[in-house]
Amino acid sequence: MTRSQDLRGFWKEENSNYSPAEVKTKKVPVSSKPKKRKSRQKPKQKRKPNKYREFALKSLGRKPAATDNVLLHILICEEMGWEQGTNRDEIMEIIRRYYHMSDIISGHARVKAKSDDDFYSSKAWKTLRYQALKNNGGSCECCGARASDGVSLHVDHIKPRSRYPGLELDLSNMQILCQDCNIGKDNWDETDWRQEPHQGTDH
Repeated sequence: MTRSQDLRGFWKEENSNYSPAEVKTKKVPVSSKPKKRKSRQKPKQKRKPNKYREFALKSLGRKPAATDNVLLHILICEEMGWEQGTNRDEIMEIIRRYYHMSDIISGHARVKAKSDDDFYSSKAWKTLRYQALKNNGGSCECCGARASDGVSLHVDHIKPRSRYPGLELDLSNMQILCQDCNIGKDNWDETDWRQEPHQGTDH
């Protein structure tokens, strides 16, 4: 008998009580979706509020989301009668300048709350009004009507006081209109009739 024949059945004899059903294989769970790696990016830091910008937005009654710095500085320049900036540094300087003039702006708001009589009865306004009438020649810049025609002439703010307080005593912002033309212009129009031909008159 060969050695291989001697060993035949050896395993079965030693493990005669073994049943294949008793063997339990461990099932390794297979994930259907790959695990997402956690991002190591640092959370975005919130920008610190800009006190100059916040002051201007509040003063002008603007919403931050709808007003970028370019638009904000344009609104400031229109209100104060300043020249607009041409680059980012100049734009930010105008916004800072507006903030540092807060005392003047607040003071103007208090004056504005008073009646117009306080302004139009002031010495400064009367002096400016006289100079504007003297330079004009006594006729309406819009329709050409003259005081000799029996009309009342007004000294008009081309850019209205209500929107451009910084120009209320600026002679270059004055034009002469008759009462009817001035009432019709109101504070929504900014036409400089000094640069336009007379439109005729029905006086």
